[in-house]
Amino acid sequence: MAFPNHLSALLDPASYPHPCSRIELIETHISWVLLTGDYVYKLKKPVRFNFVDFSTQDRRRHFCGEEVRCNRAFAPELYLGLAAVVPGSDGLTMTNETEGLVETDVLEWAVRMRQFDPEQALDRVLDRGELAEDALDSFGRDLADLHAMLPVHRGTADEVPRRMFGPVEDNFEEIGTTRLAQIHAPAVTSALASSRRIGEALRPLFDRRMTTGAVRECHGDLHLSNLALIDGTVTAFDCLEFNENLRWIDTMSDLAFLFMDCHFRGCTALAYRFLDGYLDRSGDYEGARLLPYFAAYRSVVRAKVAALRWVQAPDKTGEDRFIAHLDWAGRWLTRPAGRLILTCGLSGSGKSYLASRLLPRLPAIRLRSDVARKKLAGLGVLEESGSGIDTGLYDPARSDETFDFLTETAGALMLAGEHVIVDATFIDRRRRDRFVALAEGLGSRAHILFCDAPATLLEARLGSRAETGGDPSEADARVLAWQQARLDPPGAEEPVIRVDTSRELDASTLQAIVAGIV
Repeated sequence: MAFPNHLSALLDPASYPHPCSRIELIETHISWVLLTGDYVYKLKKPVRFNFVDFSTQDRRRHFCGEEVRCNRAFAPELYLGLAAVVPGSDGLTMTNETEGLVETDVLEWAVRMRQFDPEQALDRVLDRGELAEDALDSFGRDLADLHAMLPVHRGTADEVPRRMFGPVEDNFEEIGTTRLAQIHAPAVTSALASSRRIGEALRPLFDRRMTTGAVRECHGDLHLSNLALIDGTVTAFDCLEFNENLRWIDTMSDLAFLFMDCHFRGCTALAYRFLDGYLDRSGDYEGARLLPYFAAYRSVVRAKVAALRWVQAPDKTGEDRFIAHLDWAGRWLTRPAGRLILTCGLSGSGKSYLASRLLPRLPAIRLRSDVARKKLAGLGVLEESGSGIDTGLYDPARSDETFDFLTETAGALMLAGEHVIVDATFIDRRRRDRFVALAEGLGSRAHILFCDAPATLLEARLGSRAETGGDPSEADARVLAWQQARLDPPGAEEPVIRVDTSRELDASTLQAIVAGIV
């Protein structure tokens, strides 16, 4: 949809209430974005789809206000308020003084933002080959903290068809109205069937998530194009304001968009490091079981956007993007069972460090027993429990509950196609045998990474960790002594890979371990 003639004066720098030398116009399937240098003005197209209705000026004003409100939760320094296009003595003027304006005097409404360098949007940084593998580690942790503060929707299981499955079905319904759906009908049909099958299998978990606070007022459109490096920090902007059903969602659906976007672009290390940062802070391993479903859904969202843009401006690039995203979703939902990797060793032996280095290389989802234990106990991941070794958080019943949960979660993730690292001491062979049997029952394999280092080094590491803080583990010298007395090291008959963690784990060592697993 071309920029309308009656607003063409907005392409003239003289139409703005501040100095600017040139105007850059960016178009999306639902917006026109005007970059002026210091500020950005975002106008909504007068479009109507089944997921958005900007067909009247009243609705466009309302959703401009909603965009400012919603985005201030993620980037308060960027979203400044509303602006309006009004007639002036010399033509159209963009004004930031919107209080008291009479509706009949306003030609159009806009969102006013502080402009940042568009070249710092993460999709552009990635395209230039400048996005570091660890670029999203901290953002994953920050997003987990932010999700924990967002408003909660405590609904009922009866809402699952509308809130969880509804957006998926709506995507395919909207795609079905386009010519591309007819041209590529087999791919559309296959992706829809797989989504429905997986969704139905996950129904009990969806029911539980709906009633336990996992549905919150999220970003809703969290992908690389909506992230930017601002003052050296990854910042999310342009959240989805125009449809509350696409914003009040499971937090894992919010995370899944960025995860999928990285993965689809071939940046698997980036995707899994982001995910690990999020899970390490949130402890939402239950939600991770929904990741395959939501990642596929998000890929179909991109297919839908490509189809709608193709309707507005047909080209081969748009068609290729459409089919690529549909194919990705189909392949993602039909992966074979993944591998299972267990860490094993005393506290301070470098198990978690090894796991963090391996997970982007495999790639794999990491489940940390220290994080799961606290989550199940209703504690914050970094909250001190104040419990002794044999009581409270670490009593036998709590440990059994933790490992039951880890077994169930690891199995579900493997069955969905994920490699899984269970990051725990596994000093008890009975627990190791249980996980090895789990992998074999799924037609896969397990590997035990036995981490070993001198006792003096273990003690030094635990002391350093205690001083630094910020780690879910509460192991100290007393815990270490307790473990040493009970360690049953892996035998030759177990699928063990021995790792000397007293030395630096260089790239060749890590690659050799990965080769032994996959």
